[in-house]
Amino acid sequence: FLAVLVIVRHHENIRKLINGTEAKFTEKATS
Repeated sequence: FLAVLVIVRHHENIRKLINGTEAKFTEKATS
């Protein structure tokens, strides 16, 4: 159970990180 919880939280962090990098990438591309 603990492992699953850690994976879920880690997945959320990865998703946020991906969204952040995508936002930065699109900013660079548009500007």
